[in-house]
Amino acid sequence: LRTQATEVIAKYVKPESHARIMAKTGARGSIANLAQGMGLVGQQTVKSRVGFVLTSGRPKKGLRERALSYFKRGALRLEARGFVKNGYMVGLNPAEFVFHAMTSRESLVDKGRRTEDSGYFYRRVANSLKDIYVEYDETVRDSLGRIIQFAFGGDGMDPVKLFKGEPVNLKRVVREIVKPGKKRGASKKKLEEVVKKAELPSHLADLLYEANASEKEAREVVREVKRRLEEARVEVLTPIGIISAQSIAEPATQMVLRTFHAPGVLAMDVTHGVERFKELVFYVSTSTPTMTIYLKPEYAKSKEKAEEMAKRLREVRVKDLLKEYRIDNLAFSLELVLDREKMRDSGIDDEELVNFLKKAVKGIKGSVELEGDVIRISMIEAAGREKPYLTLRQWTQRIMEKRIRGIGGIDRVWVEATEEGEFVIKTRGSNLKEVVKLDFVDPTRTITNDCKEIYEVLGVEAARACILNELSRILSEQGLEVDRRYVSLVADAMTHTGKPTPLSLQASGVPSGFFSEMKTPLSKMAYEWVYHVVLNTARRGEDNPIRGPLDALIMGQTPPVGTGRVEVRWDWRKTEELLKEVT
Repeated sequence: LRTQATEVIAKYVKPESHARIMAKTGARGSIANLAQGMGLVGQQTVKSRVGFVLTSGRPKKGLRERALSYFKRGALRLEARGFVKNGYMVGLNPAEFVFHAMTSRESLVDKGRRTEDSGYFYRRVANSLKDIYVEYDETVRDSLGRIIQFAFGGDGMDPVKLFKGEPVNLKRVVREIVKPGKKRGASKKKLEEVVKKAELPSHLADLLYEANASEKEAREVVREVKRRLEEARVEVLTPIGIISAQSIAEPATQMVLRTFHAPGVLAMDVTHGVERFKELVFYVSTSTPTMTIYLKPEYAKSKEKAEEMAKRLREVRVKDLLKEYRIDNLAFSLELVLDREKMRDSGIDDEELVNFLKKAVKGIKGSVELEGDVIRISMIEAAGREKPYLTLRQWTQRIMEKRIRGIGGIDRVWVEATEEGEFVIKTRGSNLKEVVKLDFVDPTRTITNDCKEIYEVLGVEAARACILNELSRILSEQGLEVDRRYVSLVADAMTHTGKPTPLSLQASGVPSGFFSEMKTPLSKMAYEWVYHVVLNTARRGEDNPIRGPLDALIMGQTPPVGTGRVEVRWDWRKTEELLKEVT
């Protein structure tokens, strides 16, 4: 609904509106803020969870099965789960005001608490990447000479010198060189030959043909484009590691500072964005794994077929189909009260459930009987155990957790339509290894946001692509423009050894992962945890070559980056020979 409101406002609000001008120029706010004011505020979120009460058969939390005493117990309406249907211009009702206050309070706390956290995040990333630079052969290396990238960002271009991500504004170059007027221009075939010979983009020939350029002008344009391409390349000895760390970590602080300005916008849950940022860079398991499952053509064109396949994916346990269960300690039996609505949604009938339970209790010689909406399971064998009541409760918990159908780890599924008109399945939870085995799934396009799982299933190249895409997505979602080349350096630094390595320390404080492998003892001590580093270094008898910038600064030398890495050597013998020849 909030997305629809945003689209309507973007369509009908006048371009000369002051608020729209500020949003369009990037001065302050966005169209989403206008939608919250004129349309509706939308779903309020706390700690990246939708709503305030967990449902779907799970134990309810909150104020006795409700978020506020304003609602009846067990209320399932959107308003009872933190949805604000009014906008700021109309005003919020009392319940909406409380929900909004919850989100605003968390945002305000984040602004103070997480700014410090993001600053420490920058320090860790910067210390991991600070000695990465561009070598004379244009490869990107660390201070020990190990190659991180063969060309910075894949093309060796310096983002500072680019125009909208491109090294040369071709239209401007053509406009500057090709003189307008009535003249006989070169043929399109000739222009294509000139451009192809220079190994430049083919659409440059189209621009030249549209401008009616002569062959001489075309060659001049080609020379100018090649000159600007050469100028746009990243200069050798540039400390590109610390520049990349600064370019990525600084927006992370901005994401925290913007938290206060986007309460209630689920897609703008920047708290989640910062935490996700840390999950990727420190290579820990994601707290909110999701999958986008593409289907084979015969299923992707029909929403009904896609929804039918989605039901096969969702993990359904016995406890998910119940209203409640009762343990009879005297009769040593268990009564399961079925929730017909949940059974209908999951596509499981009485016969399938009873047959499943019979197999589940076969090992304990239990019997299963169905009476209306109640299934009675007799577990009389528990009476012969040493602690019968404890045994009965343990067996009950095992039965509750039994999986009837679906794939482990996927607890929610829904179907969405893409811009191309095909239907895909979105999931909460992830199990890539099992999903790609299904006959209706397209394994070549199905993805998950869990980079650790991608590495285990598809390998390091796929994990590198996952880290790169996820980091880029987080930044773009917040409207933060960071050149993809900087992001790619982080992804390559983490994966160039053949397996993903976190840019972090162990919980104990002992340097580990990328930080341990790539850093000298002095640079580790300059960061923190001096005691551990000194002890381990002395015990192993490690050397400390003065190659990194921090090592050099500690020892009073010029940091070996930029002009500090240039060495001028004088061959005095050759000079004496030349002087003798002159005299």
